[in-house]
Amino acid sequence: MILIGVAALLATSVFTLQKPGPIQDQAPVVRRLAATAQLAAQEYRIGIVDGKVVSQAEIDEARLFLEESRRSAAVLPPEARQETLGQIDSLLQLVGRLAEPDTVDARVTRLARSLATRFSITLDEIPAGTPSLARGAAVYRTNCAGCHGSLG
Repeated sequence: MILIGVAALLATSVFTLQKPGPIQDQAPVVRRLAATAQLAAQEYRIGIVDGKVVSQAEIDEARLFLEESRRSAAVLPPEARQETLGQIDSLLQLVGRLAEPDTVDARVTRLARSLATRFSITLDEIPAGTPSLARGAAVYRTNCAGCHGSLG
């Protein structure tokens, strides 16, 4: 599972999901939305091989990530909210129909790019310093281990 590498990213952006604000305040929300949608596509690709389900757990996890993306989209400004929710709902339908992973990837990429353009933000920010492995482990223990176990 891909969760360990991004646990710190997701955990540190949780505080932003309260109330919509000016566009510049939307960057963390948009980044979280894009990251969870990208994780969904990655998990889905693991669960579907040659059009067949090889891991239902990975498909279920993809749905959970898309639902998390949907929660993030719900706090976007009204002019972006409906379109974004529609795109995420379309992704959920693709996952429900067991669409080709390439199709899901392409739609997620389109969603992420449209959000980055709309909000004039860079989605993949490089941290100023090397992330702390100890901090990441602590975040994982606090936020992820309950579902994924102590070893991920």
